[in-house]
Amino acid sequence: MEVKPSTVRYVLKRYKLSVKYKRSRYRRRNRFYDFEELYPLQHFQVDLKEVYDATTLSNQTLRWAKRLNIPPYQWTAIDVKTRLRFISYSYEKTFTNGLMFMLLVIYFVRSFGVEHKITLQTDNGEEFGGKSVEKLEYLNKKVFSPLKAELLHIPKGKKEYQAFVERSHQTDDNEFYIPQIERCVDLKEFYFRALRWQFMYNTKRHHSTLGMTPFRKLRMERPISKLVAVFPVIQLEKLIDLYPKLFPQPGYHVLANDLG
Repeated sequence: MEVKPSTVRYVLKRYKLSVKYKRSRYRRRNRFYDFEELYPLQHFQVDLKEVYDATTLSNQTLRWAKRLNIPPYQWTAIDVKTRLRFISYSYEKTFTNGLMFMLLVIYFVRSFGVEHKITLQTDNGEEFGGKSVEKLEYLNKKVFSPLKAELLHIPKGKKEYQAFVERSHQTDDNEFYIPQIERCVDLKEFYFRALRWQFMYNTKRHHSTLGMTPFRKLRMERPISKLVAVFPVIQLEKLIDLYPKLFPQPGYHVLANDLG
């Protein structure tokens, strides 16, 4: 017999019953930030999404995506305060692509006059530096700190720390990939539709929790150009030639090879 959650809540409340929870070392710290104290474009949840998801997309849609050679990986950064989102794509799941995406986010945000510290929160995947504490410290010291930024890894197995970006990926499937992929005639049109989807998400689609669009929430906090909603939706491999120019030291290449 199926029992509705609302019925369970009523019974618990009616008889003044409580639910016992297992204590967790992370229970009191389910965030790395104080939401009320955050500035817009200060704390981002960053994640990687597999576009070719057989549990979500139909076989017909998957075949069409492969025919167009749509990149299999979507890189996403979502601002915790405003829910503004940035996306890019790649054909490979590598640390080099992950690093280039995070740097692209930092430089893009900085181009709008944002001067405060930027935090990029990720899981422990190899594409974001892996599980090594030493590598994380190295990245923060040599790469992110000079840019007044920080790379932060969530505790292992705590996907709920990435709830905002994970939930946005479901929205991508339901409102972009499922209805839009089969309408694309070629890869160029796919990128155009992806850019348009990102702009619509940021400026036209009302967020249920915010009660407004991400861009409107951002504008309520600080004056900023609407161009901030038009992050470059690109193939990250096209930036690979910039890598040795950004990181001429041999150590960066060794690190990238170890993690890529």
